[in-house]
Amino acid sequence: YGQGEQLLIEQIQVVDVQSGKTKTASVLIKNGKISAIKKKITAPDNCKIIDGSGKWLIPGLVDAHIHLFQSGGVYTRPDALDLTANKPYLEEVAWVRKAAGSLLKRYLRCGITTVMDLGGPMTNFDIRKEYSDNRAYPNLLLTGPLLSPYQPDAFDLIDAPIVAVHNTAEGVSEARKQFPLKPDFMKIWYLDAKAFPADSSFAWVKSTIEESHAKGYKVAVHATQLKTAKLALKAGANFLVHSVDDEIIDEEFIKLMLENKATYIPTLLV
Repeated sequence: YGQGEQLLIEQIQVVDVQSGKTKTASVLIKNGKISAIKKKITAPDNCKIIDGSGKWLIPGLVDAHIHLFQSGGVYTRPDALDLTANKPYLEEVAWVRKAAGSLLKRYLRCGITTVMDLGGPMTNFDIRKEYSDNRAYPNLLLTGPLLSPYQPDAFDLIDAPIVAVHNTAEGVSEARKQFPLKPDFMKIWYLDAKAFPADSSFAWVKSTIEESHAKGYKVAVHATQLKTAKLALKAGANFLVHSVDDEIIDEEFIKLMLENKATYIPTLLV
């Protein structure tokens, strides 16, 4: 319910997130915000009334790690499971773009009112604009392509969800391409492998984060290795969007998290 609209939900079970208890109450919503929660509320003029008896009211849930360019189907990650002989990847890309509205509505039906898309093609920004009605779709926070030390061959596309960065100039340049589209944050995929050691990527990761911060954007980093997670924090990362899974975290990691006031999104299941 938006500006100028009123909704009264009567006699519904309300979850109090501060006390952890539930209670039967009436809830008045004005201009899109809850204005009162009381045992009994007299309905204002021109107010829609819903009988909430036997139903529950809880805060909207947040899914802080999704990727709209991934359908969840078997054809969606050809870099991990190559079934392009059965179905060309571009057909999957086209289907996901066409189905974006339906995919977003599924979150809302599950009580998830906000989703964070942690990296995808530039067409993500078109999706955000097209499905911006937050009564019909969840709030959508997103960024553009993931900046990474390498680009999987499967994603060598005109509108790629992952782009390769090899040096400081490229990192800053790729970040600047997204700024005019006003991303909600930036995203880096930080890896440590023989072909691209974490230390060799640190300079461009740091400069990209600094450039993003200078423009007012926070930076999310995929860093599942303790080494890359620490380096990401030293570079100024604001969010770590996966758990560290190769080593037990140590005091240095915890200190860096606290110093950065960083957020840790475990993403337990893909």
